[in-house]
Amino acid sequence: MKTDFYAPLEADCFFHIYNRGNDGIKIFYNNGNYEYFLKKFDKYFSNYLNIYTYCLLPNHFHFLVSVKSEAEVLIASKKMKGLDRIKKYAFENHYDIVAVIVSEQFRRFFIAYSKAINNQTGRHGSLFTKKFRRKKVNTLNY
Repeated sequence: MKTDFYAPLEADCFFHIYNRGNDGIKIFYNNGNYEYFLKKFDKYFSNYLNIYTYCLLPNHFHFLVSVKSEAEVLIASKKMKGLDRIKKYAFENHYDIVAVIVSEQFRRFFIAYSKAINNQTGRHGSLFTKKFRRKKVNTLNY
C-alpha cells in the first residue's frame, strides 16, 4: 500500500499530522514550550481544524485532526492576510482552496513557533523539517 505523506488537506477528512525538529533537534526545551506550542496551535487552527488527540515529544509531535467543512474554512479565512494571493495561487495551480488555506496556516504557525524558540535558544534557521507530514486517515484501523 502506497502511503502519501503529503496528502492535500481536504475538507471533512481526517489526517494524522506530524513533524520533527530539523535533523532531529529538540523543538521543546521546557514545559513552557509545550504550553506555548499548544496555545499557538489553537490560535492558528481552531477555526480550521477539529483536534481529536495529540502527542508532543521533545523532538517531534503528532496530531489527529479533521479539516472543517469548506464553508467553515472559507468563512474563517475571510480576514486572512494575503487571501487574494492565496486564492490566485490555488486557482492558477488547480489546487483545492481549502488545502492551500490550511497549509498556509501551517506555514505561518511553524514560522511563529520557530521564531519564539530561536529567540529563546539563540539559534537561527529552520526549527522544523521543511515539509510537515500528513497522512489521510481512511480506516478505523489506522
